[in-house]
Parts: sequence; structure tokens; C-alpha cells
Amino acid sequence: MYDIASLSDMKLADLKEIAKKLKIKKVDSLRKQDLVYKILDEQAAAPATVAAATKANASAEDAAPTRNEQRPDRSGDQAMATEGE
Repeated sequence: MYDIASLSDMKLADLKEIAKKLKIKKVDSLRKQDLVYKILDEQAAAPATVAAATKANASAEDAAPTRNEQRPDRSGDQAMATEGE
């Protein structure tokens, strides 16, 4: 299920893709904010359809490679700082 904040953060192309999965018509003629509200309206009217589209979207995001971000160990930096004093 989508909320207004997550939909507003998405790009227009992503919103159009979601709208097409939800079978919303005339997607190309809508502005971004109007499309967000149409998706929310459709979600309220047919939550089962949105749940299926959300799962499909989530599985596509899971398939994308993610970057493993870890902070470097800073203990070596502190040891060098104390040696110079």
C-alpha cells in the first residue's frame, strides 16, 4: 500500500508505471500531483489490486543490486592522533 509521502517522492515515470498496473486510464494526460491522488483513490477503492501491484514493485526493487555501505573503522585514526601529541 502506498501513502502520499512515498508517492510524492517518486518520479513521474514510476507513478505512471504504478498507475498502469492499477489500470488507471489517461495516465499520460495527468500531472504528477493528480496522478498521486488517482493512485490513492484507486488504492482506497480496490486495496487487493494495489497490494498485488505493490508486491510486484517490491520484488523488482529487491532484484536490483544494492550497495553495501559500511563506515570504515575509525579506531586507527584515533591511535595516530594520540601518537602525534
